Amino acid sequence: MFRLFAGSVATVYLVGVACAGNEVFVGRRVAATTAFDRIDHSVWDTLLKKYVDDDGMVNYRAWHSSSADTQALDQYLSTLSTGQANQATTNGKLAFWINAYNAATIRGILREYPTTSIRNHTARLFGYNIWKQLQLYVGGQPHSLEGIEHEILRKMNDPPIHFAIVCASIGCPRLLNEAYTPERV
Repeated sequence: MFRLFAGSVATVYLVGVACAGNEVFVGRRVAATTAFDRIDHSVWDTLLKKYVDDDGMVNYRAWHSSSADTQALDQYLSTLSTGQANQATTNGKLAFWINAYNAATIRGILREYPTTSIRNHTARLFGYNIWKQLQLYVGGQPHSLEGIEHEILRKMNDPPIHFAIVCASIGCPRLLNEAYTPERV
């Protein structure tokens, strides 16, 4: 159940995911229109409650089997694409970027499913590297998982974020089965 749309040269859009060479884009390339603090995370919250257990384990098989819920995740990522940092509180920025990182990571794994490890998608020299080539559009600009973690979240100098961002690996902190909000970050 894939929908194909012609895009720019060497770009194909698959159910909200665009591929150009090894680059994979999620979300939409749109202008920033919604303050980070005002982004609605309820869809993400519902998906987390449905597919993540109390131990932080994600039921990828069930999620991947639900085209409606995969589309809901794509729509949430598109909502994040409208995010605008201007006048956002620190907690609003933290909640936004933590949710963005986690949702994009989950979408990346669902794209590769079935897979035994995220490390299967982290080529060092050649091939697809999920950390660098999975890009989430926010305010018209692409952001890699690596960039979100190192260039945005780490620079906020809030050490607990390392317990909030989840790299989809058993060795990572557990994924909270609820969305972060500015009020509860």
